[in-house]
Amino acid sequence: MTIFVTLQVLVAVCCFLLAGIILVHGHKLAMTAKAFRIHRRLMMWFLVALAANSLSSAFIVRGDALEVYATQPLTLLYVSFAVLTMWGSLCFDRRHHVQLSAWVLMLQIPAVLLVVNALMLGSGNYRQLMNTADLLVYHADAPIVFAGRLLFMALILVFWLMALGMLIEAWLHSRKSVKPKQSLNNVAPSASSHLSPLSLGEAVGMEYLLGYWAFVLILAIVPFCQNSAIPHFIKNTLFIIGLLLTARVYVQQVRFTRERLDGSITGRLVSERLHHVLALEQGGTTPWGSYMPQNPFYCKGNPELDDVASALSIPRDELSQYVHQTLKTNLVAWVSEQRLRHCAEAIALADRKITEIAAATGYNDVPTFTRAFKRQYGVAPSEYRKKEKDS
Repeated sequence: MTIFVTLQVLVAVCCFLLAGIILVHGHKLAMTAKAFRIHRRLMMWFLVALAANSLSSAFIVRGDALEVYATQPLTLLYVSFAVLTMWGSLCFDRRHHVQLSAWVLMLQIPAVLLVVNALMLGSGNYRQLMNTADLLVYHADAPIVFAGRLLFMALILVFWLMALGMLIEAWLHSRKSVKPKQSLNNVAPSASSHLSPLSLGEAVGMEYLLGYWAFVLILAIVPFCQNSAIPHFIKNTLFIIGLLLTARVYVQQVRFTRERLDGSITGRLVSERLHHVLALEQGGTTPWGSYMPQNPFYCKGNPELDDVASALSIPRDELSQYVHQTLKTNLVAWVSEQRLRHCAEAIALADRKITEIAAATGYNDVPTFTRAFKRQYGVAPSEYRKKEKDS
């Protein structure tokens, strides 16, 4: 059993060590990136709860046997899952983590159970169960202990199911997308952020990490129901693998957040998606699911940032930062430049009439289009077509 205790302590030390590295390493970056800061905080809380569970598991040994249905480790295992659920609600854009009532609902009873357990241990009245048959003995000799242990297991089961339900509901929520026939004007302000692959969780495979931990934590209940060290060794092995995956995802988070702040990811997405948006002259649905009743790049007046961001499925703030800080221009000038670039490609590659191209891309008349085109390319549209055909 010495190996068992050592392994439990080792897992706890690894959890604390990783949490400490995250605390020190990402401090400066967290000051400027809110999404990263919240992810980082929940990740650390999860690791601390996991470490507490591993440490408490080291005290279920009595001689050569292991306690079953141990109150403290099982409660702390649930606390780890509850924090994981809140972490998942952030990654899946459900936002349960910002609701104090949700935290109170999920942790108040477990907190009471931990306090009662501490009082029982301190008073010497806590009785370990070394096998399931001990419950029958307590039923006859100590009915209060028997009823208390059954109540504990029932409460923990209810809260496990509640947390699992919240996590699944948050995941299902993230799977939803804006309906194809929905107008951009009816999309909620956060819709473009929700649809965008710039989501911090999705960008670094957070969904898979959360799924792994959810599976492992649920599986970790089994060892506490058996008087054997082997299931615990398997559980701890899975924990170590999970810690390695968590460290890997955290490194990806840091790299992604830095790229996001300097605009390189937004620029790459704009480059990949702009051609598809410009090709939909009459509006329509993009390959990534954004619906445009009217293409914002070809509107009659000045383009709206919300409409352009929704069409590209990029958060408006990040698109604005990219246009103003990275490209050193403004939205109207940038949209006009992209519109004329599409017109130039249409003139060079198609036999469409210039008047038709001008009308399809939002110009009121050909003279206005010609002046704008000549200002950007130095020649009139007809001359540009002739030049391209001759080359």
